[in-house]
Amino acid sequence: MSLHLARARQIRRARQFSFLGIIVSLGVASFGAVEYGAVLLDSPFWLLFSLLFSDLGIIAGSFQDFFYSLLETLPLVPLLFLFAPLTLLFWSLSFLSKYMEQGSERRISHGLLS
Repeated sequence: MSLHLARARQIRRARQFSFLGIIVSLGVASFGAVEYGAVLLDSPFWLLFSLLFSDLGIIAGSFQDFFYSLLETLPLVPLLFLFAPLTLLFWSLSFLSKYMEQGSERRISHGLLS
């Protein structure tokens, strides 16, 4: 009986950890969107990136210089503030779904669900 209680506690803690990860990641992502959203959208990276669709022939002639310029203007800090919390969000959601399944299987196998 104590083994089942320990496993139930472990599942409950894992769910709480997942919910905490979801809340923190959404908070950090929203902070990053508010603080760095304008910087990301106003970056010269997008002007250079749009050349891929308008002047492809010119870019094909000097593709190496173009891609170096594209990498130099890439806004890394704003992208990190958006993608790192999203990675944590998806990890927390997968962790939560794993433990939600284990918790429901436990209830079904022990006849706790009607």
